[in-house]
Amino acid sequence: MNEIEIVEITLRSMSLGLCVFGGAFLLLDRRLRGAAWGLALFFLLSAVDQADSLINIWGGYAHFLWFGGLTLFSSMLYGPAIYCYTRTMTDADFRPSLKTAVVLFGAPLLIASVSYIPLARLPESARLALLTGQAISDPALATLADRTVIFSTLAFLIVTLASLALAWRQLDKNDRRIRRQFSNIEDKTMAWLRYMMVLLLAAWFWALGQSFLGTLTTALSLPDYLDSFFSFAWVWALVFFGIRQVPINDTPSNITATLPGPSDDPTVKYSRSALDKDRMKRLADQLEREMVTASLYNDPNLSLRLLSDRLRASPNYVSQTLNDHMGVNFFDFVNGYRIAAAKTLLKETSTTITEIALDVGFNSRSTFNAAFKKHVGQSPTEFRQSETKRV
Repeated sequence: MNEIEIVEITLRSMSLGLCVFGGAFLLLDRRLRGAAWGLALFFLLSAVDQADSLINIWGGYAHFLWFGGLTLFSSMLYGPAIYCYTRTMTDADFRPSLKTAVVLFGAPLLIASVSYIPLARLPESARLALLTGQAISDPALATLADRTVIFSTLAFLIVTLASLALAWRQLDKNDRRIRRQFSNIEDKTMAWLRYMMVLLLAAWFWALGQSFLGTLTTALSLPDYLDSFFSFAWVWALVFFGIRQVPINDTPSNITATLPGPSDDPTVKYSRSALDKDRMKRLADQLEREMVTASLYNDPNLSLRLLSDRLRASPNYVSQTLNDHMGVNFFDFVNGYRIAAAKTLLKETSTTITEIALDVGFNSRSTFNAAFKKHVGQSPTEFRQSETKRV
């Protein structure tokens, strides 16, 4: 065994350990297990993939030939596992029914079974050659194996892309919803999961390209030890962010059940509301008065529920007033006041930008910078420099 193989085995073993740790942590944590079981399943599926790589490096397929078939089944569930994680983390009421479970998990496993049957009928020598990337000597068997691999690969792509598309749509839906409820959203958007989905897709397409194009991409292929390193990196990132992410609705300010869904038709979502235009205007005036006189925007934990309690009004009424009368969501409404206060501090003080961001109610400088540029058209630094030149 050479040094490169030792590095590969070390990295793959660490990745395997991280997958097992991440899955066990999420399943044993009482607060997370109900919402994060999809990610725990993803980690366990990834553990199978890491173990498969170790078997390949050790040359152990001769003794564990059945493991190659196991990875075919496990890979089909990657996408559904990510979708279920996204759904349960952002929707407290989601409980997959038997029908939903059959569609999400039964159908991919059935497709995997259809793919595995012709492979299982191959002689052991042909299956071993297929798993280790060697040529199958019998032309007929080689053709059968190639067609089966193409079918299973296309099925994997369809299932995975469809699942990740649904997960991305759910994240978009969640983003729209929380902007109606919270003034700080950076810990509720699960933006890290979007990045991970893009990276996983890129890695999978690269691996599939290598398989299909063969010698055409040899010059572009990564050394095995680099592939192992990148595998360890994304596993570590997924475990790190996954165990830190709390369910979006796991908060005292959870008012999901009282608000219209973000996908509702805006012309009918408040159709049953008793709030007329005159009362809406009075509530809007009260909203603006409270924000200015009490500087409520300085509270980084300000939510629609807290503001509604302050006004002694229904969250639905406040939401309707913001959306229909004032034309903004809660997130932009509060941040408008924060940015106005920040502009004054940037012009009149030498306080650092990070301190100003925290003083006016933001949780981080990055979120403050993004909101400031959206409202003003400049970054805080550019705004301060322009005001300094003007003076």
